[in-house]
Amino acid sequence: MKKLIRAIDDLSGFTLIELVVVVIIMSILVALAVPTYTNTKEKALDKEAVMALKLIRSASKQYFAKFEHFYPYTGSITSLSNINNNLSLDLSGSNWGFALSGTGTAFTANATRTGSTRRWTINQAASEPSCVTACL
Repeated sequence: MKKLIRAIDDLSGFTLIELVVVVIIMSILVALAVPTYTNTKEKALDKEAVMALKLIRSASKQYFAKFEHFYPYTGSITSLSNINNNLSLDLSGSNWGFALSGTGTAFTANATRTGSTRRWTINQAASEPSCVTACL
């Protein structure tokens, strides 16, 4: 019986100080990782907008070749389903809101980040979209 009690007494755990030190170290690591993660996520979302705007530009040029004017002929369209249907695209609007404005001979497409003011734009003359507002 004495051996059993001695064996239990020999068991040792972590002290409160050791646990506090581990929690502090973990907190520091999380504090360093979260901004990097957020920045990386936003850059990936920017690439999504850039690719979508390139697709819109390409589809708009095909539309122009077929109908001899850009879509929309006049005014502005913000309905993603109208943009997808008329330009034969399959864009998702979960992260970005899209708007197209045209004059028949020119168009401008905008992608605005949902819940943010960040905006990318492209037109018929530009080969690459450009960030207009709240760029990283």
